[in-house]
Amino acid sequence: MKASQLNLIALSVISAGLTACGGAAKPQWEAYHPNGSTSVASVDAVAVDSYGNVIAVGTSDNPTLETNSDDIYVISHSASGKQNWIGRYDFSVNGRKVTEDVSDATIDEAGNVYVVGTAFDHTDFNSSSETSNAFDFVFLVKFDRFGSVLWTQTYGAPGILPPQDIEYANGVVTLGGINIRQVTPDGQLIRVLDQGDASFWDVEVDALGNVYGCGNEVNIKFNANGSVAWSLANPEAVSASCSVDITAAGGVVTGYDEYFNDRIRVNKISDAGKLVWSTTTAEAKSSAGAIAAPTLVKEAPDGSILAVSSSNQGRKLAKLTTDGREIWNRTSTDKSVYSLDVDAKGNSYIYGVGVGEKFDTSGKSLAKITLPYRSWDLEGRGLVSGSSLYVVDAIAGPYSKGAQGYTAKYANP
Repeated sequence: MKASQLNLIALSVISAGLTACGGAAKPQWEAYHPNGSTSVASVDAVAVDSYGNVIAVGTSDNPTLETNSDDIYVISHSASGKQNWIGRYDFSVNGRKVTEDVSDATIDEAGNVYVVGTAFDHTDFNSSSETSNAFDFVFLVKFDRFGSVLWTQTYGAPGILPPQDIEYANGVVTLGGINIRQVTPDGQLIRVLDQGDASFWDVEVDALGNVYGCGNEVNIKFNANGSVAWSLANPEAVSASCSVDITAAGGVVTGYDEYFNDRIRVNKISDAGKLVWSTTTAEAKSSAGAIAAPTLVKEAPDGSILAVSSSNQGRKLAKLTTDGREIWNRTSTDKSVYSLDVDAKGNSYIYGVGVGEKFDTSGKSLAKITLPYRSWDLEGRGLVSGSSLYVVDAIAGPYSKGAQGYTAKYANP
């Protein structure tokens, strides 16, 4: 998944960095996000802009409505943890009550933030939208680097799969979902990459503008002009939630959950669209049969592949050779993982639901990150950026009113 994943941040400086030998890590600074009379409902992505500011995106409760209605919530902090600004946006107008649900966000070289998600209108409690919790539309919102909304776009009902991912590359914004849309930085639609009934959970874009996607039906590559370069069908056993990572050789590696088989599937595909290898590995023992989080995959600098399977009953990180054989795996009873990252030395980082961990290339635990308060069960992101590691979550404290956003910065020597 994404170098562009975003989440929440704030203030209060501590010192120190990641601790060796699997000990508890201490943040350089950490921050809470009390939101006045509202609470933070989710924290969905984290990124660092070209000015060194940490941008986080999620949703916050809207206290002005009689029913629970979340708004888009964006916050910026300096590299030292000082809050720069908070931006919000609500599609509710003329008495309508619309709940926005952020999926992901990305950032361009000028520091503008693009937020994608879905929304539903629950003004009429007897409407199909309210009773079925059906999504009414997909939204795309652009904030400038000072938190002002520059423009918004909405698209029709998202169909089976709402967009889960958004990327910015080569001056183009790309978002997944029931199909892949590409728009200009001013919101003009360039093209829709439609592949019949296929939907795309994760998308990646290379330096040439080629687009790679994975979903329940296919692994796919679109050329920069939107034509299909190749398409590789999946077996019926895999779920829609997946991740794709572009390899140094120009192909991709993809990861899927096989729920009914209690295992994950990892595929390596060449730049020409040929299946180099496909291998399966068991889920974490404690998570067998549980509802799984998306399978995460990432290529390490030496060409090996890291793969994560997890649920709220357990997690597992496995390292595979360049030809798909398992080198080692590490399991725990910690909850779902929502981010996987690798640094230039090949150290790997996983984070989700209040717990993160750093491993060296041999699988030794170098540090463990735990939060001071309980994490919400569907939260938690981490990002390695330069010499720093950021983790973000939504937690039940320290304030008494609802959930709080939380971000911490760690040194990563």
